[in-house]
Amino acid sequence: MSDWEREALNSLLYDAVRVSNEARDGVRAFINGQHRVQAMLDAGVQWTLVQRY
Repeated sequence: MSDWEREALNSLLYDAVRVSNEARDGVRAFINGQHRVQAMLDAGVQWTLVQRY
């Protein structure tokens, strides 16, 4: 695993994206990582780890 891959994996596991259980207009809110999630969507990522709270 390259340093870049290790850093990317660490950013997903260490500072998890959290999704609120409450939805507004049918869309769940991101508590942390909204910009990161948008960047992943823009890059075509279809799956990732999230923490529900």
